[in-house]
Amino acid sequence: MRTNLIIIIFFVIALSGCSEKYLTTTDMEENKPNVIVTVTNTSTKKYTSANCDNMSLYFERDKCYLNLHNKNFSICEKIKDSSIKNICYGSVAESEKNFSICEKMINCSKFEREICYYGVASAKKDISICDHKIVDKNLKDRCYLSIAISENDSSICDKINDESKKVECQIEVGHWFN
Repeated sequence: MRTNLIIIIFFVIALSGCSEKYLTTTDMEENKPNVIVTVTNTSTKKYTSANCDNMSLYFERDKCYLNLHNKNFSICEKIKDSSIKNICYGSVAESEKNFSICEKMINCSKFEREICYYGVASAKKDISICDHKIVDKNLKDRCYLSIAISENDSSICDKINDESKKVECQIEVGHWFN
């Protein structure tokens, strides 16, 4: 029993050194989606394409490329792991304001791709992306809400189906009492 406990403690300590976190959450208090991707690098090594290319373990190499990509689509193409590649694509799609990059995502759910579209729509402030690319009703409403607030345009609030989100939109835009 004591040997098992020592082995478990060893693995917990060994694994606690892992600092990379990939997390997608929704901020329920704000009722607005926040796609959170945290890549924490505790090493002092500077990432370069040559450093990444020379790594023997593909997962480590993929994480290196993700740290390096700096919104560069060609770096995303080098990543082998589909979930890491999709994080890269989403980041590049949003920074380039190009929803067609979201369509390059592989082995992902429709909702994950729609989150990518949401990021591009919010960055571009383009409601047509909300209209035509997002099917999930809740995410579509959030997409309209985000753009209405950033554009300070209460007419966009009218596109929201959920009444509580529509009221929130009107209040946020400041036209509830007008």
